[in-house]
Parts: sequence; structure tokens; C-alpha cells
Amino acid sequence: MMGASGAIMGLYGAFIALLLTKTFEPKATKALLVSTLIVSLLVLVNGAFGQRVDNAAHIGGFVSGFIFAYLLNYKWDKTFEVKIWTRYAVSILLFLMFFSGVIYFNPKYGTEEYRKLSDTFNGNLRSLNGIMNLKISLPKDVKLASIKQDGIIPTERNLVVIKQMQALNLRPEDVKERNEKIKLSKASYRAVMLMYRDIKADSTYRYSKETSTALGSVFEILYK
Repeated sequence: MMGASGAIMGLYGAFIALLLTKTFEPKATKALLVSTLIVSLLVLVNGAFGQRVDNAAHIGGFVSGFIFAYLLNYKWDKTFEVKIWTRYAVSILLFLMFFSGVIYFNPKYGTEEYRKLSDTFNGNLRSLNGIMNLKISLPKDVKLASIKQDGIIPTERNLVVIKQMQALNLRPEDVKERNEKIKLSKASYRAVMLMYRDIKADSTYRYSKETSTALGSVFEILYK
């Protein structure tokens, strides 16, 4: 997931810190503070209800921007003055701690690998188009060879692809899609095996009821 909204929220947080530390004129501070808080709230609400939006990035950006700007700009009491280099040192240390925590605790999603496997899966599935309209007039051995080449082999490959997908840690939306592919891989493999069985048993003109039902299940998963 990519985007600049987390960094933008960091700027909003930093801007609010500047407003609270009275960096701007008093007359402008209240209006700027209210408008910035409203915009920040709208971004968070959108993140809470939007699809494929990571609200953790929004909150993390906002909080970190606020803390760093507040530390660097806060006007300390004269009896307890903090040197500027100390502020920078503390800010850098906090940034490194925060960044390390993000890297360590951030889930390692296999999104890119899943996309590659998904493309392979779909490519294998497209091979089934070659056996869905086999001509009745074709010799039996040609039909069997076609079902094996364009049906059984690709669906067996998809079963292997599914096992590789199941080993990946995925985002919730990808998990849902993977579950559909699992159903589809099993249903399509069962359908082509039944087709092969019927043709081998000299069922020349029509498939058995079991095979027709299996094929219907494949189309139901594909087009629901």
C-alpha cells in the first residue's frame, strides 16, 4: 500500500504543535488550529471507512509530527533552558526508536509474491477455454489429449500455486481473494478429471450429471 497521506498527517501534527507553542500571531492561531483539526479528523474518518487505507499510517504520522515539532519549538522556562543541540539529539533518538519499531512490528505481507502467483494462476485457468467447447466429432484420443493438456495439467499446476499462496502472510482483502482461488482450483480440477473420465468411458455426446454439476460449480465461482 502506497501513498503520501501519512506524511501529510505528519505535517498537520507538526503544524498543530507550532500553533500550541504560539509560533504564530494569537489572532490567527485559533482559526488555524480549528481548521487543521477538522481536516485531520476528516482524514482519519476517511481512513476508518475507506477501502485499502491504512489509518495506522495517518495516526502514526500525526503523532510523530506533533512530538518532533513540539520538542524542537517548545519555549522552555529560563530556569530550565535546553540547548538546541539537545533538542535535535532527543528528536533524532526518538525518530530512530520510532522508525525501528515500525520496521520490527510492521507485518511482513507477501503482496508482491501473491500478485505474481495470482498471474500464474489466472494464466493456467485460461487454458481451460480450450476444452470447454470440444467438438463432438473429434476422435476420442484427441479429446483425451486435449483435456489432459489444457485441463488436467494446468489445474494440477494451480493446486501447487495455491499451496504457495497459503504459505504467504496476506492482507485481509487478499486473503478473501485467495480463499476464492482455493475453491476455484479444487472445483476446476474435479471438473476436468470428471470430463476425462466421461470421455474415456465413451460418453461421446453428453457429460454425466455429476460432471455437469461440477462444471456448473466452476462457472458459479467465476461469475458470482
